[in-house]
Amino acid sequence: MKKTLFKITVSTAAAFSLFGCSSSSSGDLNDDICNGDGYNTEMQACLGGNELVDACDNHLHNAVIHAKDTSYVCRGDNSWKEASKNEAFFELGCGENNENEILKYGYSKVVCIQDTSHTWKWVVDSEVEASRLKSSSSSAKVDDGEETSAGSSSASDEKLESSSSAVHDRVEGTVEYDGYTYKTVGIGTQMWMAENLRTTTGIDSSWCFNDMPENCEIYGNLYTWATAMGIDEKYQTQSALKDGVISDTSYNRGICPKGWHIPSDAEWQTLFDFVDASNGIATAGQSLCDPNGAWKGYDNYPMTDDYGFSAIPGGKYQYSLENNSNEGWKNFGESLHVWSATESVDTTATNVYTRYIQPTQIDRNDFPKMRRRYVRCVKDE
Repeated sequence: MKKTLFKITVSTAAAFSLFGCSSSSSGDLNDDICNGDGYNTEMQACLGGNELVDACDNHLHNAVIHAKDTSYVCRGDNSWKEASKNEAFFELGCGENNENEILKYGYSKVVCIQDTSHTWKWVVDSEVEASRLKSSSSSAKVDDGEETSAGSSSASDEKLESSSSAVHDRVEGTVEYDGYTYKTVGIGTQMWMAENLRTTTGIDSSWCFNDMPENCEIYGNLYTWATAMGIDEKYQTQSALKDGVISDTSYNRGICPKGWHIPSDAEWQTLFDFVDASNGIATAGQSLCDPNGAWKGYDNYPMTDDYGFSAIPGGKYQYSLENNSNEGWKNFGESLHVWSATESVDTTATNVYTRYIQPTQIDRNDFPKMRRRYVRCVKDE
């Protein structure tokens, strides 16, 4: 999804010419873009490696470039300024000159708005963010450059209306598997199941939270890691990767439907990176959690489920590797705990990377395979 960088290769003659030019004064706003390589004020260009950065002018407004460890965006005053992490992620600047612009990113759409913290940002195009946009915008520009009040009819009003309804353009579907119909949803560049897996066919052991069957219908089943991966239980305590039973470069289907697989640690990170980049002012957890999921103790963290991922707090079953003992059911109503297909880098091969989601945060853990967790499948791409 990365856009082409606005750089041109320096010819031998151009390189010689630029080396002969004097760089700008240390007070120039653009100095830091060259990271010490020298910036020419007349050419609005710097030499970095073998590339010359284009001048910032009208035809490059909102373009993002990368210079070493820093990203820059061409602002409306025709100068390169440091880009926000959000702009660097989407490779496009966001500001007054492109307010309400909608950008397609994989299966999702993001819109450029000024959020309630007065920060210009690309956010997922949801009813929540469009509502914030409507309430915070006092005026909007029509195509001919004239300003109208927020209540007037204009092209910008139409953009706002499309923003408020664009959530219905979310790529959703279903997949039939083992007698159940699962909702699916596209988020960023990935297609995810929007429910926890409940399959039991060909599986010797799975559990419902607190051993109550009705919890499986609502929250899905819990599995050990080896069961989720569809491999021998001996790999609860030894490395399946080293034995070639699983792969770290291709999909591990596990107990997922055909065409779907257990997410790798990297695939979970891809999801969370997109959500973190596009979730407005809410926490990433708030944006992934279903507000109807019987969460407990999060009254100060209103959940919006902007992406349709619909995380619900099914809890977990705890196992202590240190004591080699089960510790029982934990965290019901507080968090969702899910497996990845990626073994830990520890030498004992008893651990795997897991993820948990709650309204206050999303995080990664290195936990024993003996624990019981839920499964969310992601589609092969």
